Amino acid sequence: MEGKPIVTCAGDEKFFASIRNSIIEGLPRESEEWTRSHMRNPKNVYLSASFIPFSEDRLPPIGTKSLLGQAFFHIYWAECQDIDHYRQTVKENISSWFGKLKIQKIYDWLVVVIDHSENKKSNKTKLLSRGSVLDKVKSDFPSQGSQRCISLLDPSRNDSRAASSMQLLLQRIRKLLLQAYSRQLTSFEDHMRTQRERRNENGWSFQSFFFLQEELAFVLEMLGLYDEALIQYDELDALFTQFVINSNVGDMPEWLTCFSRPCDIWSGVCLLREKSIELRKVLIAGNACLLDLRNYLFARQCALLLLLCRPWEMAQRTLPFLHNCISELKILEVVMPPGSIACWVFLSCFEVLQICEKFSDTTQIKEYSLYCAGLWAYAREKLHELGILCGLMPDLSDNSEKLHIVVNLLAGMGTDAYPVGTDSPHAKLRAALSSKESFLKHYLELSELTMGTFKHNRRIRTARLIGKDLAQLYMKMKQPQKAISFLTDLLMTYREENWEVLTASIQQDLLECYLAMEDVPRYLKTCIRLAATSCFNLDKRKDYFQEIISCSEKLGSDPLLLRTEKTFLVTGAKIESTFTPMICNCEILITFHLQSNLPSEIICRNIRLILKKQNPPLIDKSKHSDSQYLSPKSNITNSHSPISPVQSGGLGIPSRDEIQQRILVQPQLIIGSYRQEGAPIYSVMCKNTHQVLRRRDSQGFHKDDISEEENGLGFKVSMVKLVPGHNVVVLPFKATQPGMYVFHRLWMEWGNIHFALSHLSPLFSFIVIEELPTITRRIEDFTDDQLQKLKRKSQVQIQTWREEHLGDLVAGIEQSIVLKVSSGSSSLPKECSINLKASRGLKLKNIDTSAEFSDEIRIQVPEVQPFSSVEVSIKVIAQFIAQKHPNAVEHFITLLCPWFQSAQRVSLQFLPPFCVTQKLHTYGLRKYIHITTYGVTFLHQFLLSNAQLVLADQKEVLLKELSSSNSLIVEADESASFVWEILTEDPNMLPSHFIFNVNYQLVEEDPVDVLQFSFEFKLSHYETLYAVRARVEPPTGSEFCRAGTMCFMHISINQIHDSAFTSLMYEVVADQAVWAVCGRTAGVVNIDATRKHSVTLDVKPLISGFLPLPTVRLSKYIPAAEQRKSVSKESTPSKDSGNYHGTNVARLEPFDTGQVYSWSRANQVHVLPASNTSSLEVTS
Repeated sequence: MEGKPIVTCAGDEKFFASIRNSIIEGLPRESEEWTRSHMRNPKNVYLSASFIPFSEDRLPPIGTKSLLGQAFFHIYWAECQDIDHYRQTVKENISSWFGKLKIQKIYDWLVVVIDHSENKKSNKTKLLSRGSVLDKVKSDFPSQGSQRCISLLDPSRNDSRAASSMQLLLQRIRKLLLQAYSRQLTSFEDHMRTQRERRNENGWSFQSFFFLQEELAFVLEMLGLYDEALIQYDELDALFTQFVINSNVGDMPEWLTCFSRPCDIWSGVCLLREKSIELRKVLIAGNACLLDLRNYLFARQCALLLLLCRPWEMAQRTLPFLHNCISELKILEVVMPPGSIACWVFLSCFEVLQICEKFSDTTQIKEYSLYCAGLWAYAREKLHELGILCGLMPDLSDNSEKLHIVVNLLAGMGTDAYPVGTDSPHAKLRAALSSKESFLKHYLELSELTMGTFKHNRRIRTARLIGKDLAQLYMKMKQPQKAISFLTDLLMTYREENWEVLTASIQQDLLECYLAMEDVPRYLKTCIRLAATSCFNLDKRKDYFQEIISCSEKLGSDPLLLRTEKTFLVTGAKIESTFTPMICNCEILITFHLQSNLPSEIICRNIRLILKKQNPPLIDKSKHSDSQYLSPKSNITNSHSPISPVQSGGLGIPSRDEIQQRILVQPQLIIGSYRQEGAPIYSVMCKNTHQVLRRRDSQGFHKDDISEEENGLGFKVSMVKLVPGHNVVVLPFKATQPGMYVFHRLWMEWGNIHFALSHLSPLFSFIVIEELPTITRRIEDFTDDQLQKLKRKSQVQIQTWREEHLGDLVAGIEQSIVLKVSSGSSSLPKECSINLKASRGLKLKNIDTSAEFSDEIRIQVPEVQPFSSVEVSIKVIAQFIAQKHPNAVEHFITLLCPWFQSAQRVSLQFLPPFCVTQKLHTYGLRKYIHITTYGVTFLHQFLLSNAQLVLADQKEVLLKELSSSNSLIVEADESASFVWEILTEDPNMLPSHFIFNVNYQLVEEDPVDVLQFSFEFKLSHYETLYAVRARVEPPTGSEFCRAGTMCFMHISINQIHDSAFTSLMYEVVADQAVWAVCGRTAGVVNIDATRKHSVTLDVKPLISGFLPLPTVRLSKYIPAAEQRKSVSKESTPSKDSGNYHGTNVARLEPFDTGQVYSWSRANQVHVLPASNTSSLEVTS
């Protein structure tokens, strides 16, 4: 099995002996790129070689087809001091050596010339030398590329040149050796393909071809190409398997008959190197059986997998290998004693498992444990088979025949390849077959280990199936208490996945365990489940039913509590009540449709319903009507179906995520069919695979440890007969408190056996509400008479306006409102009174009395039935306060009622009858006060009369009223204006405090009271300080302004009254589409003692026509120096003052209203169109 290439060495053997170790150790240190034929990718390989002296006997013969033991590369070591010595002796020796190679047609050689010259500096004037020894060798023995002659400096010299020379030699040897191997491998692979193609010819032998291809595997393994070497063995494995399969349906080749001889050794797979060498010798000798070939082939595959660091793949390949080998034994009809195959499988599994444990690391534990679990299970299965064969099971007896079988099996296992005392597979199997106690110990340990491995890999079902075998073993050992736990786990899995037949089978096994333990409660529970199953016929179910009756007498006084599961099923539920929706203290009937799966009728002493009360869900009354509560005639059908007519959550029912429940999810299948190439194809697709295939092992299961101590509301009926099949049970219920009542449990008492049903699907619940009495204001619709008065508005417009303005109440006038009292789910008694208290600014009055308006009144309410209402009318009046904006004012009525625990409030929105605004007008020195009143609502009209403007500051100034009419009507689309002129030009006599008084009354057919309204306002600093005049003149020589021609704009600023602000900033603001202002558009001017200042600007009209003059804006200019003076008199300047951190910036302030008057605000200038005439200069 040694695949190193052989290299012969000729020439100076003494020198080569001195560097032999350096060559052998240096070759595999570095990799060399190997370029291969047949378009295969190049790979880096590490070479090692065996060096032997040159001999003609070791030269490969011409046309050899073997790779092992052949010398394909040859080196001649030539040591000579000068050219003369080379010509006299060395050249003749090399020629003789080269001639021998040429006779055998060997072209892979290398001549190494040893150079002992010293490293001296050369003299430039020195004559040219005659040439070196290396040059002579290259010229005498030419080769392609001059790569087969190389010079080697004396390695004994410790310098860098000698080391580099040695490395160059090693690199040349690697390269030429790979070339030699490539040439031989190409020829060898062609020969191997030819032999494979002749496999169907007579006389072809698989054994010969096996060793032929194995030589290639050895060479690839030597080169470090373990994956490609593994491919060679995989091809041999597949080829042999194909021959065996073909022999089953056709003629058997002659070479295959030797593998069908009886097999007397079943030692199992051994992965030791020594064992593989021994098996190879047996195969070469031709004495191997089928198991020997398979053991050797699999051992070689495992050895390469370990070199590839893939022990988990070795475990993955083991099970297919074992099954395939057993299948080949059956096909070839190899005669083997009973139990021998089981021994071989057990030994092979444990051999692989031990190697995997030895070589697997933490990064491969997942793959390792996944594939090793199957090996543990297969080994356990074969050990169980051996236990039955050898009479080692608890229910079997041993005798001399069984002992003879054990001796023969142990003898066929052969000698143990491992040292004595180690825990080898042979030692384990021998110990397990030594006695019953030892067998049970090993079998239980192996079973527990197998179960743990499967559970670690989340193969829960397989682990529990192994637990079933253990349960059967414990039953044979008369230990039913240990078997129960394994059977219960498996039962849980079957019930989770709804395997009814398997569930019934496990329950029968449990029944035997409980009977052996005399556990009457669990025995009865199991009998009930078996009597209710549909897997047995009726007679067998009745037998279990009779067993229930006979064993129930042994229970004693304590009742047996168990869940109904499939014994009783609720197929539907119905709720009926006298009120819709259900309210407190109303009678409710709950009807259940029960399906009894017992084979005979029973009489239940009591059937009790337990309900849990929860807080009702929040319901938005603005979006949900009463009809959206659960109807009293709502029903729930097909409770165990995943598709229900009642949606969870839509009626305030908690969803399945909020209250966990276990239901069986049915697959939603889509079946389709189509034809392809004339053949019908059918498909089945599951829409809810994420639910059907969801793992449920870790979610737990219902336990039977339930208690009858319930904290919920309980209602029952007595002496109910339940017959097999459909039954109807009606339970009365009366809810005294509001809330959502959720089904908690349904108890059915049959003698001392109490059944509990704890889950319905969908969740069964209903809502009992308690709607408290409410008091709201009802907005009345307009009558036809009222609409007739509002001819200009439609009813839709009026209604829209009322909704936008929160009603139609108006402050300042007496109005009636209607309060709607709703009883809710309760009834109001006779002569019930309500105390009403108004907020500040609001007065109330009972419409039926003649009392005055007050802050608090009491009204009487007649008797009201549940979910009914009554209306009560009262009068209100809100205080009218002057407003500039038509915003509604909110008032409240606080209600104190006997059925309210706290006071309730009703909000009322009052709009003002009209709003008042004032405005100051100026004409030169004359001042005018303009007061406007405009209506807010068009639902009412108000007549204004006797308007007066009174001076509140007692100044002797006359006010001249300019209004023409004294009585005006205002509403939403109409307003009234009043104007007064202040008859004084003295700025010191201008008044600042005014009071506007006016009388108003609602316009009605019947006369109403006249009310008075007062509006107080103040004006300050509105005397005229400056007057501005502006005019635009045409250019000199023109009479009119023309578009596109530059004109002059004269601005005159006159001071009318004394002012502290004499520094002014003027700004000319012009429409850029009309005027173009040339030059500066703003500037600062100082008003001197002449009180006048003029400015002239150049402006250009852009269009023709009557154009408005540009606007002149005047502002107060406050220089920085004055600003610093004002700041110095105050505290530290702030950031807002504009003077912080030493910045000196002037600022502008606008004049107050009325202080600046512009005489030319509305003036216009006539601009003619641009002239089309042009001048033409003519010269002679």
